[in-house]
Amino acid sequence: MSKNLVCCIIPLANVDSTILKVNFGEGFELRSIPYDEVVDGTSFVGNLLKSEGFYIPFKHNACFYSDYNFYYLYTSIEKEADVIYNMSPEVSALHESVGINVSNKIGLMRLFKEGSIFGPIAYFFETVSGVPCLRSMLGRTLYYSSDSLNPCYVIETRELPALQRFLDETNLPFTGHLNLAFESFEFSYHTHRHAMAFLSLMTALEILFNPGRTELTYRISRNIAVLLGKDRDDSDAIFEGMKKLYSKRSALTHAGNSRDLSLDNVLQTRNYVRESIKKIILVDESKENILKALNSSGFGSRPFG
Repeated sequence: MSKNLVCCIIPLANVDSTILKVNFGEGFELRSIPYDEVVDGTSFVGNLLKSEGFYIPFKHNACFYSDYNFYYLYTSIEKEADVIYNMSPEVSALHESVGINVSNKIGLMRLFKEGSIFGPIAYFFETVSGVPCLRSMLGRTLYYSSDSLNPCYVIETRELPALQRFLDETNLPFTGHLNLAFESFEFSYHTHRHAMAFLSLMTALEILFNPGRTELTYRISRNIAVLLGKDRDDSDAIFEGMKKLYSKRSALTHAGNSRDLSLDNVLQTRNYVRESIKKIILVDESKENILKALNSSGFGSRPFG
């Protein structure tokens, strides 16, 4: 029985050539082609995309970064030629792998380090009698720009081993309150408004560290300082910094005042959330036990290493 090839192309936004060092898992290849080959249709991928008129959204979705290359994930399967596309079990498995596994890897990459990597949409083509035909899409063609709030995802050579281990050993979704905090963290990458990103990140910190008592500003700020502080001075700095961030949160939620909110405030808060989630993953304890340990520990004591 004859076979048709089904290939999936996932454009990656806000990345550069360092993305090619990452292993996204069995069956997925990271590839790149020059911008001109996409626009002119002078390559296999470029011809596919140009024939469907999809290269224009990529140009405006930061898929061509400073080096003017087009970076994408590629995978393919074979299906029986006489089986309808959307009834093929192989195609269903491929959709699930792309929809879950790839999106999880991208989310984990943002959790590992700062950088606004996106895979906004996946295109599935089936080759019929030698002619590629668009069959389906997953995701949406949204505008993801590389800017100060959403910087390009650049991987240093020294970071690669740790990043790959993190991708291979960390599983999504998380459970309970940790997953809710991670979703709030992720939302900060899906908005271009500093105020909304900041509020979602502060929500994540409250989910992680709110003991459900009075003096929330003090308690949450102290818990973060104890968890993340490398020594007493570092804990002191985090504690004072968090109290200032909380005052900006109060100005936003109570008076709608965002004048004093800076980009640095947003990125600092995002880093606190990122590092807190990564620490809590390693601790693998309930929120109640973590808060008890933090409450009984002093600045610089590093109760979880």
